Amino acid sequence: MKPRASSAPQPRAGASRDALPELVERHVASCVRGHGTLARSVKLPPLDPTLRPGVSVAICTHRRAASLRRLLDSIASQTRLPDAVLVIDASPDTDTEMAIRREPAPWDLGDRLLYVRVGGPLRGLTKQRNVAISLMETDLVAFFDDDIVLEWDCLRELEEVHRTSMPPPVGVAARIVNEQTRPSSRWRLRRLLGIVPTLRPGRYCRSGMSIPWAFAGPTEAVVEGEWLPGGATMWRTQLARTIRFYEGFRGYGNGEDVEFSLRAGACGRLLVAGRAQVKHLQDDAGRPDTRAMAYDSARNAYYIHGTCLVDRSWLDVAYFIYAFAVDTMVLALATLLPGDRSARWRFVQGRLGFLLDLACNRLTPNSARVGRWTTNEICALPADDRIGRGR
Repeated sequence: MKPRASSAPQPRAGASRDALPELVERHVASCVRGHGTLARSVKLPPLDPTLRPGVSVAICTHRRAASLRRLLDSIASQTRLPDAVLVIDASPDTDTEMAIRREPAPWDLGDRLLYVRVGGPLRGLTKQRNVAISLMETDLVAFFDDDIVLEWDCLRELEEVHRTSMPPPVGVAARIVNEQTRPSSRWRLRRLLGIVPTLRPGRYCRSGMSIPWAFAGPTEAVVEGEWLPGGATMWRTQLARTIRFYEGFRGYGNGEDVEFSLRAGACGRLLVAGRAQVKHLQDDAGRPDTRAMAYDSARNAYYIHGTCLVDRSWLDVAYFIYAFAVDTMVLALATLLPGDRSARWRFVQGRLGFLLDLACNRLTPNSARVGRWTTNEICALPADDRIGRGR
């Protein structure tokens, strides 16, 4: 799946990379190198455009000190230690920073660990990720959600697929072993009703829905797809710096992984490495209200559909509306089934709110496209880092 091309490059969404150093300097509340008794306040490192061979880890967090600690433990136990670990914290309090500074640390990342607490316009998942990639010094960067736990060989496997696969990929994701499942009855009903044309894992459909990678099941193979899950994925740093994460997705950033993947996929292959394994131990702390999540995920899906779908026509718009309207009806009927009916109903309310705003043409400004990327602009990488699609 390619990003939709336009006739000429337009302004980039969010703050430009040229303006980022000033924003970072103004809105970094704290910067800590090391951990535990060795932790010390330091100045923010300079934003260096040069990259050296290696692997860095970036973790964007918000009010999840315990989950972050667990993730760092698993990173410190890797057979291949990262060259750097960068934590970008958007918490409004200092709990996570104090955990870095004061708690005894059985793991030993030493000066590899850099903690940065941000505020103001740098808060929000995609904004934090853009701060992280601006501070990277290695040619590969792995993003992990703070409620992920890595299996012992995950980083080495991700890097190996990056370095040895031909043609080289632009992104490689890990397999989430505790979320593997067969397509549920709801997904089979979606297929029956034509909401999605297939249940092939990793597919992005013209209805605006993406098929979960969880349906792939247990495998050690390297599998190619059209999008990658954002919670455990290693990207080429130069590409990530060039296209950047879209900052119009406010707060929790539902769908940011699909949007970024579809643009990145214009420059090369997207792979899931079956032998690189993680667990997702979902932490509800820091998550928005169910109704807000339902609204934002649908709104963001509409944005992605409008900016990343190749050759989008009015038929595709109609397909999107049909898919989300019928899917919302199915979800509404599901509120009659046993279980957490309150949460289901709040989700349906969020969906209905989105559909009503879409019908009345009153979506929030964040859902409007701010600048449009062309395929040529996305792939304007240095010659030694340019990746062919090799499809």
